[in-house]
Amino acid sequence: MIEPIVKALDSLKCIYDLEFIPIGPIVNKNIVKYYDRDYIKHIDRCSSKKVSELLRTADIFIHSQLNDNCPNAVIEAISTGLPIVGFDSGAMSELCWFNKDLLIYVSNEIFHRYEELKPEKMSEKIELCINNYNHYKQIALENADLYSIEDCGKKYIEVFEKTLRDVKIKKGFIMKQKQKKKVNKIIYRAKRLIINKIILKQISNELFKEIIYYHLEKRILKMKADEALKFLFDVDNRLYIMEGKASVRYGHGIHTKHKHLKYHQFFIENIQENNNILDIGCGNGLLDFKIVDNIKNVKIVGIDIDSCNIEYARQNCDHKNIKYIHGDALRYLPDGKYNIIILSNILEHIEKRVEFLNKIRQKYNPEKILIRVPSFDRDWRVPLKKELGIDYRLDNTHYIEYLHDEFIQEIKKAKLNIASEKHNWGEIWSVLKPA
Repeated sequence: MIEPIVKALDSLKCIYDLEFIPIGPIVNKNIVKYYDRDYIKHIDRCSSKKVSELLRTADIFIHSQLNDNCPNAVIEAISTGLPIVGFDSGAMSELCWFNKDLLIYVSNEIFHRYEELKPEKMSEKIELCINNYNHYKQIALENADLYSIEDCGKKYIEVFEKTLRDVKIKKGFIMKQKQKKKVNKIIYRAKRLIINKIILKQISNELFKEIIYYHLEKRILKMKADEALKFLFDVDNRLYIMEGKASVRYGHGIHTKHKHLKYHQFFIENIQENNNILDIGCGNGLLDFKIVDNIKNVKIVGIDIDSCNIEYARQNCDHKNIKYIHGDALRYLPDGKYNIIILSNILEHIEKRVEFLNKIRQKYNPEKILIRVPSFDRDWRVPLKKELGIDYRLDNTHYIEYLHDEFIQEIKKAKLNIASEKHNWGEIWSVLKPA
């Protein structure tokens, strides 16, 4: 609360050369007037590193809140060896026990009110600190190691784990009422201490999961059914993206779907020796490399719109029988004769799919077009997401995820026949031939 500080400093500015640096956004327009002072240098937002630098260059830390249970800012100021001036409210006398004479008496009430913020009392304590600065600075330095954020974090973790060990689990994560209250209190205190950087980094993954499960279940039980589903499906979509990224990390740069889905084998089985192949949307080149590695004398041209994919392919999937091209196949298709056209998870990214298939058929007259596309009916959640207005697509760049009838209709319109078809892993794998 800036008002009592500014009023206190106003009364001292004619005596002392002061600079006051309040940090944080102004959330109440009624207090803007208090910032209009020559000696005030307001910083709206800054990094925690910058805050540390400012604390190290300051002379006095002023805390003007009432009823603060454990102000993290005060702990940080103590740790930098600053004398603390503030109101004797909340946990201040416990935290600053070594220089209580710089704390302003308010009342014996348990809960203190705004009326007890007396600027004149604050100016007295600030002046006391200034006039006896070497004394209070020495005491502050002697107690700078009093509190450790790491130690505080570990103590909170111990309380978390002790409480959660006693939890009785039934049908997910259900707590007895008393245990719920304990955990809520602990979590609230942990948040206030931002041990975000400490607690969330140091607690075990199992404990972290249980905290998430508990709060997630608690939140959705208060929602209407449709709201709960929307909330959960949105979380599901975000998790799917994170899972994909983690799978790439686990696969050392290659998504593990290449290994599990075994879709490479579908393409390999439908290609013969000496085939010339055009892979439209070749991605990272791994499929093309697998093909030339398994089939003799095939030649492949791979084209992809993503320059990073092409760069990766050239560096990691290079082969004398493969040529990688960076380009947009919707605008440019390479010349040449190709027996096989590969469209592996590509068609769904194209808005005018029938027009594109016709263009390929007319330009190359291939023996086969090998296609892999996602199915709409891969999971019961997909139509429900769509019904609720939640993005149901596996990728937000998809124009379509196919029902089987939709797939058949588009293939017919493109004057192609389905020679064979498989439904695997929520996808349609199909061999197409010109009609």
